[in-house]
Amino acid sequence: MENKNQNIRLFPSVVAAKQLFIIASTIDDNVALGNFLSDFSHTAGEKQRLAGEVFEKTAELTKNILSDLLVRPYSSAKDLEDSIEDTALDLVFDQAAALGILDEIVYELNLAAYSIKEYPLLSEKLGEKGVDKEIRKSILDEFFLDKVNPLTLMLMHHSTYALRERNFVSTLFWLVSLITKKLNRVLVNVTATTEPTKDQLIRLEKIIEKREKKEVTFNIIIDENLISGMKVQYDDTVIDGSTSSKIRKLKESVEKV
Repeated sequence: MENKNQNIRLFPSVVAAKQLFIIASTIDDNVALGNFLSDFSHTAGEKQRLAGEVFEKTAELTKNILSDLLVRPYSSAKDLEDSIEDTALDLVFDQAAALGILDEIVYELNLAAYSIKEYPLLSEKLGEKGVDKEIRKSILDEFFLDKVNPLTLMLMHHSTYALRERNFVSTLFWLVSLITKKLNRVLVNVTATTEPTKDQLIRLEKIIEKREKKEVTFNIIIDENLISGMKVQYDDTVIDGSTSSKIRKLKESVEKV
């Protein structure tokens, strides 16, 4: 399994995606470079020549993709960064889909996001520009290296490397949203005190599929603090049938009296 995972990192599309992530991050860090590459007054040829010099050590596929992207017009350096990042994400998603592991990646990203969210100090450190990038990366490696798919970890590394005024955990959830849309599915987070039964999930799946007209992917989160019952969340919909939620609402009502 480890050899298979190691090989994933060597796939041309994965190498290109990783290099494009680095390029987007480099442009974000270098204002002058970003402004030049997105400025209307410079020709595509001038931009391609500069990019070729700055990123000369990248793979041929990466150079070709970047060259094509620089032909397009951009209103700002941020728009260029977004275009490069989107292209890199598409490369990762398409490769994962081809390998049949896109479901695995969306599950791991979602689980990691919820796990990190439970530790505010850790979440803050992973999303703080004042903390060195390599330190943020090493924190992720400590918790997730060899425990998640290499493509999952690559996406997590990118999420903490290229913060661009974004919240780290929110970025992970954003990636989950992008993948589930690509799969044309609804990711349903089910939080319960114990593992839901197969019958419970089947009933829930039928209700949501009928409502959303899409297949359902479940992410089960065990939380003993719920006391009993379960909480269901997908997209902007939250159905909280947990006992802890009912107690909290009752307490809030009493306090208002």
